[in-house]
Amino acid sequence: MKNVLLLVTILSSGFWAQAQSNALDAPRPILTAADLAELKLMDQYNNFLLQSHSAFNKQELKDFEGIGGADRFFHNTWVKGSATNSSGHTVTQGYVFNFNFQTGELYAQWKDTAIVVNNEFLSKFSLEKEGRNHFFVKNTTINEAMFLESLGYDSLNQHPKVQLLKMRTVKETRNNRNDYLSNSTGDFRNKLNNTITYFLVYPNKQYVKIKLNKHSLLEALTEFQDLSANFLKGVDKVDEETAAALILHINQTK
Repeated sequence: MKNVLLLVTILSSGFWAQAQSNALDAPRPILTAADLAELKLMDQYNNFLLQSHSAFNKQELKDFEGIGGADRFFHNTWVKGSATNSSGHTVTQGYVFNFNFQTGELYAQWKDTAIVVNNEFLSKFSLEKEGRNHFFVKNTTINEAMFLESLGYDSLNQHPKVQLLKMRTVKETRNNRNDYLSNSTGDFRNKLNNTITYFLVYPNKQYVKIKLNKHSLLEALTEFQDLSANFLKGVDKVDEETAAALILHINQTK
């Protein structure tokens, strides 16, 4: 990381020294709108670069299938999205992302540089899959380190009546080389075990762990019993999409 910071410092110093020297000998260049946009993207990315754990070249990580794929990450490949750091800088256009559920870290890439963003400087982010945005937020009451997906997230509603948060954790277990199945298939890779937990969170920051089914939701949403019961009327099986729609309905109903 020190090498990355040093490189950024050296490049920045060299750039400005050269610019000052050239300013004496040449007319000031006219920057086009495209140039300004590129400089803005570069400045935004540097804000994340200086707040990263590490950096690596994109040639080293073209996709994620060889290191766990979707069993460890949000997706097998880089995806579109956005990320906002604690200073309010948001990066989106021209960037691709992925999230490591085992370490709880966001990966971001722009052009030839990919970084692992430091969670201490990350406020929120979204990732796109199959045309749908998945929003991730912090809730230190539930977990101080992990980002949780907010189902039914409404970016325009800063004070929701209730939130439905999904926490996905990944634990790696060492494979037993004496296991019959491993020996018969020749697959001796360690196993990645995924655990999904759902929470309902209220404005007073209290929360309750729930199961994703109709009975558990109605039992936890006692304050919105009639509204929830009417919305789920005729629904036999509740999935994440249905639950997210219910939460959005509750928060948008006056």
